[in-house]
This record gives sequence, structure tokens and C-alpha cells, in this order.
Amino acid sequence: MREKDIRDIHGGTILAPWTLIRKRLVFVEVAVVFVEVAVVFVEVAVVFVEVVVVFVEVAVVFVEVAVVFVEVAVVFVEVAVVFVEVAVVFVEVAVVFVEVAVVFVEVAVVFVEVAVVFVEVAVVFVEVAVVFVEVAVEFVEVEVEVID
Repeated sequence: MREKDIRDIHGGTILAPWTLIRKRLVFVEVAVVFVEVAVVFVEVAVVFVEVVVVFVEVAVVFVEVAVVFVEVAVVFVEVAVVFVEVAVVFVEVAVVFVEVAVVFVEVAVVFVEVAVVFVEVAVVFVEVAVVFVEVAVEFVEVEVEVID
């Protein structure tokens, strides 16, 4: 059945109301298709956002692991500082021991010098003893001559 045009009072042609409704329905159907395509794009965008969220969560895990590595490195540095401080103390103690050893060597040199003096004094005493022995021998010879 064909639509009949309705004529207005000025002689123009006006489409029947159902024809206008059909033409408007076509626009509504096209709009619905566009909305459905927009919904698909939004769903794809949601998937992309979910992927981005996963990437951000993975990045957060990597940052947390990096923080742990930095904390471990800080502990190693602190331990190294303690070892260096202990090594410095050991070096300082070694320097003190060397200084004490030098003092002992100096004291030993003094003792050797004193021993040399004692040996020299002993030599003098031996020489004096030799003189006393020679004097004693002279007295013995004089007495022997007197007795004879």
C-alpha cells in the first residue's frame, strides 16, 4: 500500500505522518548502531585500562623489589663501614704495638750499653785483680827470699 501525500492549504505536499516516523526511525536505528559501536569502543577501552592496571601493578612489584635491593645494599654498605672501622682500629693497635716494640728495642739497646759498661768495669776489676795477684806474688817472692 502506497502512502498518500497530504496536501496543505497552500497547495504544498506534506508527507504522511507514518512516512515521517519511518524516516525518523532510520535515524534512530543509525544512532543505535553508533551507540553499539561506542559501547564496543568503551569495552575495548576498559580492556586497555585493565591491561594498564596490570602493568602498573607489575611496575609496583618491580619498584618494591628495587626498594628491597636498595635496602640490602644499604645494609652491605653499613657492614662494610663497620669492617672498615674495625680495620682502622686494628691498624691503630698495630701501630701501638710497633711503637711499644720500638721502645723495647731502645730499652734493649740501653741494656746492651749498660752490659758493655759492666763488662768494661769487669775488665777493670780483672786488671785490678791481676795487679793484686802480681803484688801478692811479689810478697811471696820477698818472703821466700827472706826465709831462705
